[in-house]
Amino acid sequence: MELIDFLKKQKELLEDIKNCLEREKQVLIKGEGKNLLEIVKEKQDYISILNAIEKERNQSYPDLNLREMEKQGKLSFDIKKIGNELRSLSEKISILQQTNILLTKQSLEYINTLLFIFQGNEKSINLSYSPDGKLGSNINQDSSILDTSV
Repeated sequence: MELIDFLKKQKELLEDIKNCLEREKQVLIKGEGKNLLEIVKEKQDYISILNAIEKERNQSYPDLNLREMEKQGKLSFDIKKIGNELRSLSEKISILQQTNILLTKQSLEYINTLLFIFQGNEKSINLSYSPDGKLGSNINQDSSILDTSV
């Protein structure tokens, strides 16, 4: 297989991965967790195929470095163009992945906050006076918002 064919396949897969990440971002924003697993599985499948193609390309063209070839003036216009597109896609994928990680962390923090509010902190120290007049000597076993009287 020609180098250009490997690069075109890689570009197609990177575009598919980018599309998955964009859909994943929307699912995370909308809180549609049921669709998230499907998208993550699809993304993993694309990554597996991409890794297999990269392995095959590495066997056919060992020690190939497009930037080095470009510096030496050994790249055709088509390969140079697709190399730039691959770099651009990789940057976009990286940014989307970082965004999705932040959205995931934000969702987890929100869930943990809600759990804390509804379940309470089982071993929180009561910072009020106890019946015997001591400050903070009680360990509050039920500090859930649902157990609080108004």
